[in-house]
Amino acid sequence: MGAGEYDQNASVNLVATPSLGFAFIGWSGDFNSSESNTSFLINADFNITALFGEDTSDLDNDGLSNYYELVVFDSNVSNPDTDGDGFSDFEENRTGLDPNQPNTDYKLLLDSALSEANTSGFSSGLNWAYTNRKIYELNTSDELQFQYGYADGSQDALNFHLNDPSVPYTELELNASRLQAEQDQLSAIHNELASGVGGLTYLQNLQRISAPNAANWYYQPGMGWLWTNQDVYPLVYFADSNETGGPRWLYSIRLEDAADGAYYDYLKEKIIEQVAE
Repeated sequence: MGAGEYDQNASVNLVATPSLGFAFIGWSGDFNSSESNTSFLINADFNITALFGEDTSDLDNDGLSNYYELVVFDSNVSNPDTDGDGFSDFEENRTGLDPNQPNTDYKLLLDSALSEANTSGFSSGLNWAYTNRKIYELNTSDELQFQYGYADGSQDALNFHLNDPSVPYTELELNASRLQAEQDQLSAIHNELASGVGGLTYLQNLQRISAPNAANWYYQPGMGWLWTNQDVYPLVYFADSNETGGPRWLYSIRLEDAADGAYYDYLKEKIIEQVAE
């Protein structure tokens, strides 16, 4: 309602109607109120002004106020993407595009570039993390599976090898076996020497069945005539005509794994079974 004449004490109704993009703020002058539709009694001359301002509400939640959309852009306040090109009205305003003119080709180009950048960035990030995983103490699932699989596979193969008698021994195992056997033999000899137990009975039996022999002497193939007697046996004197170590005393042994006529050589500190002729 506007200016006019009214009867004394008449009831007057005031209605403030804002234009598009504007909102009612309140009444000023001889009447103050924030109600856009209000009534009061006329009992004097009144000068009243309706106050309006920009509508700062955002009906479609696109980041632009209703004032901006209706007054500046003339875009749809109920649609965040007025032209339907995939860019919101706010994005078009920010980049200088027209929210009422679709930019579909530009949107497709941008989406393609973003997708490529995301893929490249993701791959680059993975490669960086993989190359520098020690920095972050990270392992990929593939690496963990390989690690566990390698460990399990190695153990399974070892167990199979150990439990399968048809599998040949490795050179390392054979060497270890030979070394252990030699150590066992030497240990048995040292124990016999320490205990003073001789092999006199064995020597006597050997002399009876291994002719030719004579008192205190017996012939050992490959070694020639060896000398001993009951006072010094099982020590045996070896002349060593082949000079593989010079004349020396040997210790006659009889072990399960040793051949008949095997001796412990003090000079070489090992078991000898036969000297080449």
